[in-house]
Amino acid sequence: MQAPKYFVYVATGSGRWRAGVTHHPMLDFAWLLREGYAELASLTYPLPLWLASFVHEVVEDFLREDGEERGEQGEPEEGGRLWNPAHRPGRAAGKTTERLLWRIFGVVRRELGRLGLPPPARPERIRLADFDRPALLKRSGILKPPGILKPPEILKQHELPELPELPPAEDLQALRQIWPGRILFLHELAAELRAARVEITVPLLDLVQVALLSGDGRRLPAVARDRFGVLRCRRCGGAASIHLADCLACGYRECPYCSECASMGEARGCQGLYALAGLAGGTGTTPVQPEHRLRLAVSLTPAQAAAADQVRAFAGRDCGPGDGSADGPVCSPAAGPRECLVWAVCGAGKTEIVFGAIEEVLNRGGVILFAIPRREIVRELEPRLRAAFPDAPVASFYGGKKAGDDDHQARVVLATTHQAIRFYRAFDLVVLDEVDAFPYRGSRILPYAVGRACKERGRVIYLTATPDARMLQRVERGEVTAVHIPARHHGFPLPEPVFVRVGSTGKMLESVPGLIREMLRRDSIVGGEPGEPGEPGEPMEEAPAPIRDVLGRDGSALVRTAHAWDRKPSTVRPPRVLVFVPTVALATAVAAELEKNLDLPVEASYAADPRRDPKKVAFVAGDLRVLVATSVLERGITVENLHVLVLFADHPVFDSQSLVQMAGRVGRSPAYPGGMARFIAAAETMEIRRAIQVIRKANELAKRSGYLREEAGESL
Repeated sequence: MQAPKYFVYVATGSGRWRAGVTHHPMLDFAWLLREGYAELASLTYPLPLWLASFVHEVVEDFLREDGEERGEQGEPEEGGRLWNPAHRPGRAAGKTTERLLWRIFGVVRRELGRLGLPPPARPERIRLADFDRPALLKRSGILKPPGILKPPEILKQHELPELPELPPAEDLQALRQIWPGRILFLHELAAELRAARVEITVPLLDLVQVALLSGDGRRLPAVARDRFGVLRCRRCGGAASIHLADCLACGYRECPYCSECASMGEARGCQGLYALAGLAGGTGTTPVQPEHRLRLAVSLTPAQAAAADQVRAFAGRDCGPGDGSADGPVCSPAAGPRECLVWAVCGAGKTEIVFGAIEEVLNRGGVILFAIPRREIVRELEPRLRAAFPDAPVASFYGGKKAGDDDHQARVVLATTHQAIRFYRAFDLVVLDEVDAFPYRGSRILPYAVGRACKERGRVIYLTATPDARMLQRVERGEVTAVHIPARHHGFPLPEPVFVRVGSTGKMLESVPGLIREMLRRDSIVGGEPGEPGEPGEPMEEAPAPIRDVLGRDGSALVRTAHAWDRKPSTVRPPRVLVFVPTVALATAVAAELEKNLDLPVEASYAADPRRDPKKVAFVAGDLRVLVATSVLERGITVENLHVLVLFADHPVFDSQSLVQMAGRVGRSPAYPGGMARFIAAAETMEIRRAIQVIRKANELAKRSGYLREEAGESL
């Protein structure tokens, strides 16, 4: 697809100057005539967008500095900056205007030379005097500027059509229906119009150009130099993966492109990104008349209710004005942090915690984004949100989903984190779930995209069970508000993992089969004893030393309290063991070794495994009792009556966050809140110690706060 080229120009009239960038100077001139401008001078030949934008910034800087020198800078007007000309006493205005134009042109020639481009010979002018003025000014609408007495040279030289049409108001209104809150390429805007079944009567490029002149939105080169002169992708924010190469679209030999976000489509300097902020709303201090009532299908525990109240209060607090200088939300420091961390232990039920905050923002007229790393969770959460807010339009965005007719009217948007890259200052509240998980974790693109998706005075809520060190440091510095949920919904403490030192791989593989046999005999219920599910257990036989060391002589890993309920045999789930290993090679090797020694089916699971989903289903159902997995299953799986082993827990791929998530698979069900988690390694690393400490401190906080069952709290 051929990329359009752009001219840089200045327009003058009624004592004003205005700089601009356009693919067709005649189109801009037709619009500027209605604003009182009488002349447009093109300063460049057609350039790729990123070069034209750079030259445009140079011209704007010159005009601003020239006006400031004489104290004559005007106020900005919609769609562009306005400057008064640099009049000098005793000189005619016409001579001063001509002199200033040639000074500007000299600056442009110099900058093009620095870029290694040939300088233009002279400014190409379009004047009101070239037109039949009575015929031109007779119609206030000016659909076509008629009666050209002397066709401007620029039209002939660059083979531009003489009579471009200004779009009717209906076309501009149609564009405003689908554009607010989005940052899109031109072809993506066209796709949105088609999806919304909106037809326009003029070329889309012309329509967008007039919208920009009218003050609607911004056009950004997909890759351009920032204010420090560094080439940066304006879609993903990356600067490390910008390359220069021949471009078939614009014909330029060194067109910059970004390889970091290439999986989402090509981003090049000659392509324009069109951004328009979302409508105002949701940031006021006074709620509007409540229209949306939260309908929760579950009752919140005391820990959840306390956290929900804090998060609602955070969302309802006025953020205060920002300075508008950044792509993300910027708030007054006096208004307090604009970000909130909801730190919930694994299995605490953190999703419903933010529903009250969503209700608060909805009733202030706001729009909410709920961003989630995985699309299967988007599909699972959508019906829950629709049930909780039956009167609020809800839309979902993820890879492979077709756009809906009413997506642009949604007040609650569910999207994968990658989809957030196409939103621009659209949301009053952004909720980011599993902020510690792939693909958000370690990504430079997604934090930039999420920050830009939030309005200038919007707020961001992060949900996670394992915040990283940087996030915790920001909490300590007061940059982020923290809300802690230290207890699970069933009121029993988190099973605390135990580190077991095993000196060699050989000893580890010798010990693990016997350990798993013992685990498969133990129910993960509170007070569970060895034995097959639903039947009285036999006393634990004296096991070999390595196994005994791992289990503990008295089975102390299980919480020793009385049964809190009776279970029918039909509801009993067999004990299962999830074994984590750091690499795919170890997953397949350990699975084969265990299957040989256990006389049970054992499967291996990893990201590229084509049968990963069927294995996961069989394991959850109990048809598969032992599963060996990489960290691909450290989250997103809930299994009743589960024990966890982490082999080679000292491997660098296992950080404290991963280890907490793996141990967090244990004890999630109210029917089986116990279970064992064991970190087995040759050395106790800092990451292992930190993971154990995090879980232990959460239990201590839950006990002090009174969030644990009485009998469970006594056992800690």
